Amino acid sequence: MAAPRCKRAFFIGNSLTYYNSGVDKHFSNMRHASASNTSNSASVEQTATNTDRLDSNTSASIVTERFAVGGASLEHLWTTTSAVDRIRNFCNPVEISASCIEPKKDIASKGNAVVVIQEDLPETSVYNFHKHLKYFVRETRSAGGIPVLYMCWPYQRLKWCTWDELILEHQKAAHALGIKLAPVGTALRTAVQERPDLNLFAPDQEHPSPLGTHLAAVIIYCAVYGEPPHTKKDTYAPLGCEDYSDADITYVEELAWRICSASA
Repeated sequence: MAAPRCKRAFFIGNSLTYYNSGVDKHFSNMRHASASNTSNSASVEQTATNTDRLDSNTSASIVTERFAVGGASLEHLWTTTSAVDRIRNFCNPVEISASCIEPKKDIASKGNAVVVIQEDLPETSVYNFHKHLKYFVRETRSAGGIPVLYMCWPYQRLKWCTWDELILEHQKAAHALGIKLAPVGTALRTAVQERPDLNLFAPDQEHPSPLGTHLAAVIIYCAVYGEPPHTKKDTYAPLGCEDYSDADITYVEELAWRICSASA
């Protein structure tokens, strides 16, 4: 059976997701630019679990949506917001007519809705991270979607969680739940070590800079499609990255694929 196509992507999280116009917007722009620069390419298949399969698609059709609440943990999103309903509605959009409301069978039944889940681990406990991630993964799969875990990063204000601890807990969670991991935190730590001159964080040193959000979007793209984006500098420019050099942008894009390849 052919692997399902990713034509829909839902992003859930907090300000780490919606900063700099939203990682979803960066992802969508990148996908449209990549698709327009790719023709008749071979499909690249990436296995997330035995049942969750993602692959490349040359179609420019991509629909993204975001549900992000500032400062929210997955626990908060689960217990006090409509996040679960939003996931269900996104994975199973309905057609409304005078006589009936029916799910569009060509969406969820083909498994082509990806749900990118972002926790802000320094802002919550390890226990609550694993507990509520499990809930969201369960609901995503129940709705016919494919969950992808967006690994965040630690910061100085909350020092209890180190880089090593945060990365390990995300790896453990992805392995335990059998889901694909987008190792944004791993890439950010590597970039900080290799290129300390590169401005990947906002002045508060917690949120990403535009280039940091671009790095996150490329990582997620690589995790979802199993290949780097096929963009061209003359037709695509990352949002908000006008002050960065082409060399800096190329560095983070190549780093993203290097990290994802090593994590596959």
